[in-house]
Amino acid sequence: MLATSDHDNGKKQIFVFVDAEGVRRFFEPDHAAEPVSLAPRRVAAVYDPRRPERVRAVLPVRTWVLRTLGVALGGTSLLVLAFFLVPYQLIELFSR
Repeated sequence: MLATSDHDNGKKQIFVFVDAEGVRRFFEPDHAAEPVSLAPRRVAAVYDPRRPERVRAVLPVRTWVLRTLGVALGGTSLLVLAFFLVPYQLIELFSR
């Protein structure tokens, strides 16, 4: 479904869509959501019909790839750093 820009709340842009029961729902999409149209500004969104307050904007694949790589590389580098620092600190502690 498409959600249309409704109003601004400070720096946040609030979008509105009509759910399957005809109720207008408001949400703030992720900043990485790409607009489907610019006039009026619309984004693609999905929601859970059983819990319509759980709505998310559809993100492009490149966003998912970049976020996954960032978490994987960042997490891996922190894990490697921990594997080197913990034994080093233990050696320093017990060599005194």
